[in-house]
Amino acid sequence: MKRSWRNSISMLLLLGCIHETALSQQSLDFLFNPYPETGAWDAKDSSRTGFFMEVQNGIMAGAYFGADAAGDNVWLIFSGQLQPVIGDDGLQNGWLLESPLRQTTAAGCILNCAEADMVDPVTDEVAQITLTFSGRSQATFSIDDSEPTNIYPAYWGNPAFAFDPEQPNLFLPNLTGTWVGVSTMQGRFDAFDSDIFIMEIGERQVTNFPDAADEEAFLEVLYPIIKGSFSGLDILCRYFRNIDTASLCLVPISMDIAGIRINDISDSRFTWLVSDDTLTLTRTDFFRLNYD
Repeated sequence: MKRSWRNSISMLLLLGCIHETALSQQSLDFLFNPYPETGAWDAKDSSRTGFFMEVQNGIMAGAYFGADAAGDNVWLIFSGQLQPVIGDDGLQNGWLLESPLRQTTAAGCILNCAEADMVDPVTDEVAQITLTFSGRSQATFSIDDSEPTNIYPAYWGNPAFAFDPEQPNLFLPNLTGTWVGVSTMQGRFDAFDSDIFIMEIGERQVTNFPDAADEEAFLEVLYPIIKGSFSGLDILCRYFRNIDTASLCLVPISMDIAGIRINDISDSRFTWLVSDDTLTLTRTDFFRLNYD
């Protein structure tokens, strides 16, 4: 089992090299880089600050909330076009947003307004924010020249858990529920839509291996697919000590293997990729039904 898992990881890591010559950069960007999760994010560090973010057609708008030195509430607004982050290999590996942080005062009274002074709102640029997304549900932010801080989607209503006991801020949501998936195939020369899937995922099963040595799995999370498409298969996520590339979940589909990056899994969406011998990649985006 361990050898099969390692071989599958190696195969998935080779996809970029294989398709670098077979497909265009634009095709690879489309297949490998889902947009960031929308909604609430925070650093999970008890700072009582956080973000609300929305992405539409590659444009992000958001709010950063917290307090000033006097303890008064502050909301700062940012927006802009997400820009691709290009790695040393020339392939895109994330998204970047650089934007002024804007603060508006006297924007409009909503409490105890009978005696309020009606003045025109004033908007000032108070700082610069940089957001870098390495996956759908993992990012860093920095204000002006500050050190980057990790942030993650804030889950509620669908419990998440820390999937890496050695990095407790990293969370994996509960996938139990009904999902609809839409596949897109990208071949050597063209792209076209394929099938639509519906499947139900059962309760997750978590197994810890506290005595695991370096490069051995110390955490395993299994999600059984119990109804619909791919019924009888499992989504299996394993985390290895001291192996950066092991943060993947795999699904055996016939003779192929579907790969899911852990930081591309959120409470309402995830994406898996399958490659075959004809240099065709199939991307399937899954959306949770009756959730958002």
